[in-house]
Amino acid sequence: MVMDNRDIDIRNYVKRRRSHLRSSNRENMYITLLNDGCEDLFTYINWMNLGDCCNAIVLPATTYFYIPENLDDTEILVNLKPLNLIEDLGCLLSSILDLLPVYSYFTVFLEECKNENKESLKPLLESTGFKVLDITGLNEKTFFCAQKQIICRDAVS
Repeated sequence: MVMDNRDIDIRNYVKRRRSHLRSSNRENMYITLLNDGCEDLFTYINWMNLGDCCNAIVLPATTYFYIPENLDDTEILVNLKPLNLIEDLGCLLSSILDLLPVYSYFTVFLEECKNENKESLKPLLESTGFKVLDITGLNEKTFFCAQKQIICRDAVS
């Protein structure tokens, strides 16, 4: 596979924008989320007692490029793009579910959420393999905290 200069530029941009918070603490996560204008998301994560997770990854709102190996021991994946702005949400949730370790947390939000959006997102998360632990409204956003569950697939006879 030959990569042109544009591919290299895109990869370098994504690498700079992607916040990988290995050995993070509450202050590092706060600074990262504050810099992306997501202070409410930090408040929510903190309220859920997840602010001290050591192995956290923050996916920026501008891209969904991530290296699968980096998700191997992730405790919490924080998504900065509002879910109601994602075109193929089912595909994103399925790929994230496949890569996250069991019992890791996935924290997301909806902007200017209406009740029907909230009600349709919970079954989508749960049908994908996440257990929704909390849904909280704060400053015209609705925050979700979900946890990857063990998926028992029926054996084919």
